[in-house]
Amino acid sequence: MSHIPNSGILAVIIGLMLAGICYSDRVEASTSESKSQSPSTVETNQKQKSEEQKESALNFGLVSGMHAAVREERIAALAEIDKERRETLAYLTDERKAVMEELKRTTDILLKERQVTMLELETMGNRIVDNAMIQSKGLIDHFFLRALQLIGLIVLGLCIIGLVYYRLAIRKIVRDRAPIGQSTS
Repeated sequence: MSHIPNSGILAVIIGLMLAGICYSDRVEASTSESKSQSPSTVETNQKQKSEEQKESALNFGLVSGMHAAVREERIAALAEIDKERRETLAYLTDERKAVMEELKRTTDILLKERQVTMLELETMGNRIVDNAMIQSKGLIDHFFLRALQLIGLIVLGLCIIGLVYYRLAIRKIVRDRAPIGQSTS
């Protein structure tokens, strides 16, 4: 923010003091003249002098110059404040745009990372499923192979039991047919 220079303020104060001194001298001179004249003349002279004083005060260069200087300084100060306000607004707008661009870039990066992560997770899931399928095929094949081996052993055991039973049954039949007294050895 801008500020009114100290020298400008001092110049305005000094100008006001000088104007006050000059104006008070004129007022004293007019009152001393009015005391020496008659009352009716005094009244007309006072009216004329008050009108002259109003005109002279309006046309008094230092006072009107000070008013103009003060007005110009106020206008300059307000113009400077407006300029700085506009600069601040432009700066804040640029900063907001920069933050929004950075936020957009960050969001884009996060979306890309998310897509890459999701793709990696999908690939890992597919690999896990494929490995599980391969392992389950191997497990199923191993199970059926072992089941066939077990069935084969059971069939072989039954065949052996059947053969042993058959041999025992044949021996018993042959022994039963043999005459008594003969031994089959």
